[in-house]
Amino acid sequence: DFLRTNIGYSMRRASVNGKQSREAIRVRVYLACLFAWFCLVVPLQAAEQVSFSDIQALEYRAPNEVISYGASPYQFAEYWHPGTAEPALVVLIHGGCWLNEYGLDHIRALASKLMDSGYAVWSTEYRRVGDVGGGWPGTFEDIADSLNYTDKLLNINQRAKFVMGHSAGGHLALWTAAAGHLPPQSRLSQRIKTKIQGVIGLAAIADLATYSLGTNSCEVVTEKLMGGPASVLAERYALSSPSSLLPSIDSILIHGESDNIVNISQSQQYAASSVRASIVSLKGLGHFDMINPAGPVFDKIIGALETLKLEAVK
Repeated sequence: DFLRTNIGYSMRRASVNGKQSREAIRVRVYLACLFAWFCLVVPLQAAEQVSFSDIQALEYRAPNEVISYGASPYQFAEYWHPGTAEPALVVLIHGGCWLNEYGLDHIRALASKLMDSGYAVWSTEYRRVGDVGGGWPGTFEDIADSLNYTDKLLNINQRAKFVMGHSAGGHLALWTAAAGHLPPQSRLSQRIKTKIQGVIGLAAIADLATYSLGTNSCEVVTEKLMGGPASVLAERYALSSPSSLLPSIDSILIHGESDNIVNISQSQQYAASSVRASIVSLKGLGHFDMINPAGPVFDKIIGALETLKLEAVK
């Protein structure tokens, strides 16, 4: 009010017989600059993005069980069940640049919120870069074997099974949607035997070859995952990259437009390349906003799951 009152006084004082003085022009320029600052700076301050440490600090419910699906100490899943009859199942794949420095602990808050929303959740761990057997092809084999194990779970709706992953886990989730297009002679062909009704990628990496050309701390891990550069291992990248295979089941990508770890173009180009894929773009949100159950993205996730459930029963 003080600012508005004083600017108004200055404008009246600077106007002489209906004609603008130099002082009036200066005031109008000042007002225009002030308005531009308010529009650009204030919203950015209000929409501060969630950090990885914010995600780690979130509270969560403990899982009902921890179940091994293989012999490796990294081949296990944390399992949440809402206690209702035959809920839909979300297979959750955490991110972390495919590195063994990051485990499923940081995605527990999202998993327990999904359970509170009525879903059973199978949050899978897997061998990553730095683990014995991690990287190509072990990481992909673990995801397939973990998915297959969910056929043994009781009291879930096996006809409503969805895979959701974030970042590098989003890459692996999209890969499960595209694995049906693997050539029969490839070692991973037919590895996934369970039926999946849909996939959600949260800030997902869809094009490994393109992503590997980047220089941020996550992009440079791509070659470690794959065992070398795309220029040398073109066939391997083609078998591992969702953008090369394209989905054989419905896939929904949710991505923040301000993501500086996985550029939204990864999701945009993937969605544009297939009628089985669609994208939800979120203005002003970043990489870790996608797995913040207390933020605005969670409703988008539930909406995507409900959409996939409707498609699954058609």
